Amino acid sequence: MKNSILAKIQTKTTSLIKIQQPNCNLKEKKLVKLKHTKKTQEIQKYKHTKKDTRMRLTMINDTTAKTSKQTRKQENEKAKASKEKRAKAKSEARSKGKAKSKAKSKDKTKAKASKQKTADTKAKQ
Repeated sequence: MKNSILAKIQTKTTSLIKIQQPNCNLKEKKLVKLKHTKKTQEIQKYKHTKKDTRMRLTMINDTTAKTSKQTRKQENEKAKASKEKRAKAKSEARSKGKAKSKAKSKDKTKAKASKQKTADTKAKQ
């Protein structure tokens, strides 16, 4: 446990990644597993210093950022398309509703006119 640290990366997809630190100064390749993609990445390990750790974390961040940027772009496009679709449907529904209300009002005026005519004819008689 002495030689391992928990590194927290602030992105949507990754949460906690455990990075093992080597015991000695020798260069050592180890695998870091990313939770969300279940991919493994090779990262060069050197002797333990805070700067090294920071550099390694930025490497991981860069690779995840590239993929997440593309996915975000796709999600945005999908959202835009669905928004437009919804707006179109809404406007069509609104126009249908307006047409119905106009037809109803025309019917009402016709009915009123016919009632008035019958009332007039009755009054004349």
